[in-house]
Amino acid sequence: MKRRRLPPLIFRFPFNKAIHQPHLENFFNSIRGTAKLNCPADEAFSSEYIIHKANEALSARRTLDLNPAEMEAI
Repeated sequence: MKRRRLPPLIFRFPFNKAIHQPHLENFFNSIRGTAKLNCPADEAFSSEYIIHKANEALSARRTLDLNPAEMEAI
């Protein structure tokens, strides 16, 4: 069975751009020094940690063991 390719998601409000475009623009503009990051790196790490661990557990087909100390950015 051939998979049907879906069009990229577009924000309807307040953006009329592809779903990751505002994030990428903010990131590159912050590197250029023309903007501040919308999300500081330490907060981003802590919020994304569990998602990456869940993906790891799914790939390995095992249960998830979380250590709260690992969720804090150094």
